[in-house]
Amino acid sequence: MIRENKFHGEAFGNGIYTANNPCAFRRYGEVGLLVATLLGKVQRMFGRNDGADANTVIGNKRETIYRGSIPYHDEIVLRQSSQCLPLMQYKSHLAHDDLIWTYHIELQKLVDNFFNGEAPTELERVHPPHDMMCGVSS
Repeated sequence: MIRENKFHGEAFGNGIYTANNPCAFRRYGEVGLLVATLLGKVQRMFGRNDGADANTVIGNKRETIYRGSIPYHDEIVLRQSSQCLPLMQYKSHLAHDDLIWTYHIELQKLVDNFFNGEAPTELERVHPPHDMMCGVSS
């Protein structure tokens, strides 16, 4: 039997954990995915409440360390697999590469064209805090 362990994952509840940047969590594996997401009702979590009435929760375990939210460390948790569509796979060591950002922009244009009624989505590149390199604390 495998017991649930909240100390190693699922800090913000059950779901598919994603992020708005490819760097902060690259230590979790050799493969990165660019995914399209359907957020639905979003709730920002502070602490360990369950966000039961939200389709998506956004949490940040480093808020207490940095005394405020740094979007670089946001964890976006989709509650259902139907909210996530993988679009592209890449090797995680390329996470900092401008090419991945370019793919993100171009894939977002396709998603906007086919699913968002041609309304452009404003993208903001999330960079590491000044005292960090991509995925590595200094």
